[in-house]
Amino acid sequence: MADKNIRRDEAANALRSVMPDEAFYFYREIGQPTGATSKSLDEFATIVKGIDPSSVSFHVERGDFDSWFRMLGDESLAGQVAALRGKDISPDELREEVSSMVRTRVDQLHEIAGTRAAEHEEEHEKEHEEKEAEKEKKYSIETLEEKEARDRLMKINR
Repeated sequence: MADKNIRRDEAANALRSVMPDEAFYFYREIGQPTGATSKSLDEFATIVKGIDPSSVSFHVERGDFDSWFRMLGDESLAGQVAALRGKDISPDELREEVSSMVRTRVDQLHEIAGTRAAEHEEEHEKEHEEKEAEKEKKYSIETLEEKEARDRLMKINR
């Protein structure tokens, strides 16, 4: 059960956008980034519903999602997602569970913080779709050598 007894400023803090060095970078497994990045819970909610289910399983089992939610200041969501660790459910079901939990929590936080407009969510979704389309275009013409160099840089930056 999500904690609705948080203050308005705490809700707004959990919903804030963070700098790239605090963003969540999705991976399929160690050394295999998906290219998707989230700088806010709103972005996370949009991205996670369409991300590769193996990425969700990877991050849930490692505790990456709950650690990031704690960094944002949302202990309640962190605890909910941590409770999924070790459960015997398929990657697709796990992705759906995480997506549903995050979307519900984001809606609660917006209600508490007094923010949210339908166009705000649509704007984030449209931005994400445009970014993903641009990445797909970019990566489709990337050579193997360029990809390996980029992967090495990402490892160094982590």
